[in-house]
Amino acid sequence: MTGPRFTSWHWAAAALLAGELLVAGLVFLPQPSAAYRAQFLDRVDCWHGGTGGSYRLGETVRPRFETPQAGPEGIFACGWMTLEDGAWSLGHGAHLFFRLPADRAAAPLQLRLRARALVAPRQPEQRVELFANGTPLPSLRLDSGTVEDIDIDIPAAITAAGTLDIRLSFPDAASPRGLGIGSHRGALALYLEAVTLSPK
Repeated sequence: MTGPRFTSWHWAAAALLAGELLVAGLVFLPQPSAAYRAQFLDRVDCWHGGTGGSYRLGETVRPRFETPQAGPEGIFACGWMTLEDGAWSLGHGAHLFFRLPADRAAAPLQLRLRARALVAPRQPEQRVELFANGTPLPSLRLDSGTVEDIDIDIPAAITAAGTLDIRLSFPDAASPRGLGIGSHRGALALYLEAVTLSPK
């Protein structure tokens, strides 16, 4: 009597199952890596390693072409389409990353976004879900295409690590082309003219 014969299909199915079990197991780890959490748990469009973001509190930063504040080494870490006078969020997620002065760790802060939303008759509002160092903050509902100041309070406990990673999630992001108000095909939601992080 001979045992079961395994074909290449059997081995491929076994390997696939093992991979799925590994992913499922990692979900239940108490401390998955930041990269794993960003991609598989938080499911954001971009992730950064938190290496840049040097910042002086109270400074107003404007995202523009070829400035040190744009890109992975700056405040506008990822998920932004930088233009001459501001930046559009690109996709369904973006990050702002601040490296805080040592004397301001564990202190309450206020983040001010000078921004406007992508709105249209077929898209009357944009929801913005906010997370500070992974902690949920009150969500925003923006229904105006006019630039305005949006103030967001950051509790002291969140800033204790000395860095502030603001993740913005845009569940209503849409393409201007799809909405009939432009030619851009990518999903947009929020236009930022300036960002200021100040002591509260």
